[in-house]
Amino acid sequence: MTEPIMTTIPALLLNEDKAPMPLPPSGNRFFALDALRASILLMGVVFHSMLAYVMPPGKWAIGTHDTNMPMWWFVHYLHDFRMELFFLLSGFYACMVIQKRGAASFLRNRAIRIALVFTLLLYPMKLLIAVPWNSGLLKTGWMKMPSDAANIDLTRMAIDQFLLETWPNIDMVHLWFLYYLASISAIFVTFRWLIMKFTLADFLQLKMKWGFYKLLSSNLVPLYIALILSPVLALTPRYYLDSPHSSFLLDPAALLIYGFFFCVGWWLQKCSDLLDIFAGRWKILISLSVIASSLAFFCELKLYSDGGGGQLMWMASIANAFTLSLAVLGWIGFFVSVFNNPSPIARYLADSSYWVYLIHLPIIIALQVLVSDWSSVGAKLLFINVVTFAISMFSYQSLVRYTWIGRWLNGQRYIRFTELGDRISKTKVCRHVN
Repeated sequence: MTEPIMTTIPALLLNEDKAPMPLPPSGNRFFALDALRASILLMGVVFHSMLAYVMPPGKWAIGTHDTNMPMWWFVHYLHDFRMELFFLLSGFYACMVIQKRGAASFLRNRAIRIALVFTLLLYPMKLLIAVPWNSGLLKTGWMKMPSDAANIDLTRMAIDQFLLETWPNIDMVHLWFLYYLASISAIFVTFRWLIMKFTLADFLQLKMKWGFYKLLSSNLVPLYIALILSPVLALTPRYYLDSPHSSFLLDPAALLIYGFFFCVGWWLQKCSDLLDIFAGRWKILISLSVIASSLAFFCELKLYSDGGGGQLMWMASIANAFTLSLAVLGWIGFFVSVFNNPSPIARYLADSSYWVYLIHLPIIIALQVLVSDWSSVGAKLLFINVVTFAISMFSYQSLVRYTWIGRWLNGQRYIRFTELGDRISKTKVCRHVN
């Protein structure tokens, strides 16, 4: 005889939103996810530094016709899952914030730290990117200028290019992820409110928690996710999800896939025991993701050389979907397994990673133009990444960490030792006077 469902659900699943689920006593799994989120953003710096040696001129400011194949595979692998994993973690932390502070506080937080950052930073960042970008296009010869315009002001050229953009086809550069994160957060909260208002929310959440737990604890969960995503990827131009940066119109495929992983992150926070399951499987999951990515990369090479086809379309979309599902689960498991204790270095990187990702791209492109005449690709990459991280981290330490900008971006401002000493001295004086 089948047991009633209530007696077979893990105790963790019985916590409702009205009684927020407590964090693990040590917080170890959440320290691991902080480190994972920082790694996703910081790997974006490395990712963009490699594009000059993978993409042709015109597609990138300083491109190449002699593509480095191992680097191309690595870029393809990262691109298959990096931002999807970011949106999963965003959903995970969204659940924590809403359970602790409520949906209204969450929306205010996203409006200030995401939407406002996007709005204020978009055009200054576009200008900072466009100047070295146009310089690179001129240096490679991809963009030709009339002889009487040889000394044209690159800043003025960039502004003229912005004026030619028409709504909604406005390039959001690398800040597109803020636009999609704000949009998906608002859509998710709206649907959550409707579900809770017009349905038996407690019963529905209990059933969904149970189904989600059973689904993601299965050994076949990468297959299930791949089957869900491959039809969506098959409808994209290259059979993987490219960055939807060129228009303010929400791309349906991007909205579906990023929204899907945001929801997975939400339910993963409610069923956080699953993190231990992923931690026990990370070696096989990551190994299989590399194999799947190799097949997906072979399909990409065929697409570039021979064009698309029905059979290749499905092979590419399935291979990319498997790479995505295996890598997302595998890298979560790796970080939970390895970075399961609090670390001052990991915390510092987690705090600084948002700022670093926001400002890195114009630095990367300017440095790519600067070293474009060097012969060694390895030397170029090392120099670009070292200088970019040095500038970004120095600016974070001096301009952000202890200022109102840090409070704006990260929700808190750290206090310098000198400032802390002054506060302690003032407190002692006040006590003495009193």
